[in-house]
Amino acid sequence: MSSRPEYRDSKTPRAVKVYSVAQESRHIIISNVPALGLSENLLKQCSLYGAVEEIRSLDDHASVEEFTKVYYLRLGTVDAARRLKQAMDDRPFYSNLLTIAYAPYYETVHDARLKLQNRRNAIHQKLSPVPRSSVKKRPLPQPSYGSLSPDDPQQQKSVWRAHALHEPSSQVTSTVRECIQAAATLPAAPIPEKKKRRRI
Repeated sequence: MSSRPEYRDSKTPRAVKVYSVAQESRHIIISNVPALGLSENLLKQCSLYGAVEEIRSLDDHASVEEFTKVYYLRLGTVDAARRLKQAMDDRPFYSNLLTIAYAPYYETVHDARLKLQNRRNAIHQKLSPVPRSSVKKRPLPQPSYGSLSPDDPQQQKSVWRAHALHEPSSQVTSTVRECIQAAATLPAAPIPEKKKRRRI
């Protein structure tokens, strides 16, 4: 019993079931199909999600009823079977809600080995770091220095900013050296004397 208020309870059940790689399979059982000779229609609908290699009716299945039939499907890949189950499970098909389930007991040794290998490759691709060569870097705009004067403080700031952002070229390095030498030869500015306050 849920402790949520009634106005917050969902009208449709939201149960979540987790499938492992061993439970998923490209072999699928579709039950609750109306017994109206709809094998061609079902094949056409299932082909939208992947290649269907085999489809046949299971007359001796436990879910067979008087007016419904059960079909077995073998798809090309497990991904196609997963998409089909997500799209068509508990969905109406000629007034009946389909019930789709994985059937891993139809798998061969080759199917199980291929399924595990594909999952191993998918996990390896997700965990592997992105190579640096695939990352595109935006080139920084190169500033035009032109004729620089060591006595102009604005040009000195622009040179120092360009020197910090970009790799120093020979022109920038020589200009920075001239600015430093010119600043060292300038006389020191006199320090203003503090005025004494008169006491009243």
